[in-house]
Amino acid sequence: MSKNHVFDTLTDGGYDPVGLVAYSLYKSHKRQWAQDIRDKHKREPEPNEELIFASTNTLEQLDRYRNQAQEILTNYGNAFVEDAREDISKNAIAGRIETALQKVEGHHKWWSSILRSVIVAVITTIVLVLILSYADNKDFNPIDFFTSLIN
Repeated sequence: MSKNHVFDTLTDGGYDPVGLVAYSLYKSHKRQWAQDIRDKHKREPEPNEELIFASTNTLEQLDRYRNQAQEILTNYGNAFVEDAREDISKNAIAGRIETALQKVEGHHKWWSSILRSVIVAVITTIVLVLILSYADNKDFNPIDFFTSLIN
């Protein structure tokens, strides 16, 4: 815990974005209060006045700072999302198009596989027909046949 009671109360003593914004609102209010004293009395606030200012910040006032901070951050987040909405939509659509394209390309690969299989089957059939036609010949020697194909 720090030596600053208001900071500890608003931020729960740790990293708390809402609490940090709430504390900045508190500090802004305190700076305005000090400026009002300078303007009205032409002097800096005295230490006892600063203690009085700090003590007038009840838990209810500190809760108001936190609520206001929450509203500020929510509005900022909403504005950020609204500004990014068009890009988010474009990216989502582009992602859908990419997925659909991959599916279509996958179907294309499927058809090309079938075409290759048909071509291989036709070639195999032709080779078997040739082998069988030579096999009818009584002088058929398979080793001579394959050797002649290679040469």
